[in-house]
Amino acid sequence: MSVKWIKTQYLCLRYYEHSERKHNGKKDRYYMIRYKRQGKAVEEKAGWVSHGMNAQKANLLRAEIM
Repeated sequence: MSVKWIKTQYLCLRYYEHSERKHNGKKDRYYMIRYKRQGKAVEEKAGWVSHGMNAQKANLLRAEIM
């Protein structure tokens, strides 16, 4: 399955919409955050919208990690 990542308004935050998984009648979104740790690029999962994640929370999570 090829995943198409979509950029958000926040820096280093992106998501993809699952083709079959639904939440409130819409495609469920999965958020990923990106940052650098000791000069190396790191990508971590933030979570699904259906589990309470949204772009603002994912951005705050990234800010806490950095």
